[in-house]
Amino acid sequence: MRLHISTVGIATALGAAVVALGACRGGDSGEPTATPGATGFDVVASTTQIADMTRSIAGGKANVTSLVGANQDPHEIELTPKTRRAIADADLVLRNGLGLDAFLDKALSGKRTVTVTDGVPTLQENPHVWMAVANAKRMVENIRDALIAADGPNAELYRVNTADYLKELNGLEGYVRSETDRVPAPCRTLVLEHNSLLYFAAAYDYQIIAVNPSANEDSEPSAADLAKALAVIRAAKVPGIFAEGSADTRLMEQVARDTGKRLVTGLYVDSLGPAGSGADTYVGMMRADTRMIVAALERCQG
Repeated sequence: MRLHISTVGIATALGAAVVALGACRGGDSGEPTATPGATGFDVVASTTQIADMTRSIAGGKANVTSLVGANQDPHEIELTPKTRRAIADADLVLRNGLGLDAFLDKALSGKRTVTVTDGVPTLQENPHVWMAVANAKRMVENIRDALIAADGPNAELYRVNTADYLKELNGLEGYVRSETDRVPAPCRTLVLEHNSLLYFAAAYDYQIIAVNPSANEDSEPSAADLAKALAVIRAAKVPGIFAEGSADTRLMEQVARDTGKRLVTGLYVDSLGPAGSGADTYVGMMRADTRMIVAALERCQG
């Protein structure tokens, strides 16, 4: 698969024309959320995606706690007394790695810890590997192995549940690929604030224009860099641009106004959606994001 990224410059703070746009991010409370009614040993997951995958594999045999809340940016998480207690009580900690959950580093203290992205081919050390279903499959296999190592008596259950879940992910992969293929090739461009859909673009043959491709999501483009980005976006053959549900949307709102593109908000990337959103599981999130992307771009004339 080919991947094209427009790295429209990024290095300094916003100039006066855009200084009010800010960088604060939205989302729900960061208090850890546990599996209702589960029994067995305690697992802490650093992200909502890992927590959902783990519950699918473990069933009721593990009490799975997510340190990140629904629709929350993991980059904004700070350890709280409740978070520290959850980690201290855990029999197993499952983390994403790649810098996404660095907030864990000072709290692990010898805990049995597995980085579930091990073995996943990475792009630019970007942590959002789950946005390609093939990578999610590897994460699931790593979670299965971690659960078996930590709770051997239930190993066969974890193998069976994993096999069933991988079949579901195979179906999801077919859905995402068939839907994204509906967008005309010249229109397969994702205009975003950050490179959060890097793996999605690589897997499904899309391009990315990132207003701020910096690895440091707290940084903002200068006025000059923003002007360059606006010129590239105006020339792009796409009717819509995108903002994540967990992000402050003010910068992308300004980009939409300045380019005449329609802003599509509510992509779930950093975390799953809240209960009832239809994006509160990994499979639901990928389906919801795919529908949103295709609906915004499929009428593009190329």
